[in-house]
Amino acid sequence: MARITLDTQLHEIRAKMNHLGSLVETALEQALQAVQNDDQALCGLVIASDSLVDDVRSEVERLAFQSLTLQQPLAGQDLRFLSSAPSTSWEIWNGREIMPQESQNCCCV
Repeated sequence: MARITLDTQLHEIRAKMNHLGSLVETALEQALQAVQNDDQALCGLVIASDSLVDDVRSEVERLAFQSLTLQQPLAGQDLRFLSSAPSTSWEIWNGREIMPQESQNCCCV
């Protein structure tokens, strides 16, 4: 029973991390487009979507720590994944660091 619960939680965390990556990718594309086209409305959309990105990142971290605490996975792939999920979600969320210099000066970044 415990393994099924852990597998379910691992699947949920992976799905949320994929969703987080998609959200950040979309935000980066929109931010670059807003800079290139001087589109203030699109800039506003990027800013508005930031809270959803924050929420998903926080949820990934919460689920990872919950799984580590309650399931106590043994050393191996599951433990490594759960240990790295919070920092990986942070790196995904902090994707602004890889943006070109001109877009970092935009109002929406």
